[in-house]
Amino acid sequence: MKSLEFISQSVATRIINELKARGYGAISVNTSRRENNWDTEKICVTRNGNDICDINCNTNTISYNNKHDRAEVEMILDLIVNFQEQEENYLKAPDLNFNKLEKYKLLSEYNNVILGACKVSELKPAMRKVDSIQYVTWERDIF
Repeated sequence: MKSLEFISQSVATRIINELKARGYGAISVNTSRRENNWDTEKICVTRNGNDICDINCNTNTISYNNKHDRAEVEMILDLIVNFQEQEENYLKAPDLNFNKLEKYKLLSEYNNVILGACKVSELKPAMRKVDSIQYVTWERDIF
């Protein structure tokens, strides 16, 4: 996968929620001070009150100060790459145009099995809307 120049808002939100689910503190920061701009520009990651790293969403870079945090930073980087790859594959996929499946995308078809995906929005604690990608398989004979 090619490296993306920035981290999209939907990927940033997924990163924050996944890190929180794994016990990290993850805070969305907007550094531009532009009015009505709620986009995440930086994600500050902590664990047990200690700074782990800062993720710059505009430049797709991670900075950290403690070399002992390297393993955690690499895990976070893998998470970012994974979410970006999922998002890129979903956005590039053609629509799956079958009965009542208009919101699904066709990711792959092999040996009479279809892999589809759709974006799902749900409310997390504190009434935050979170988008995720849900995967589904079907046998081709169903269609």
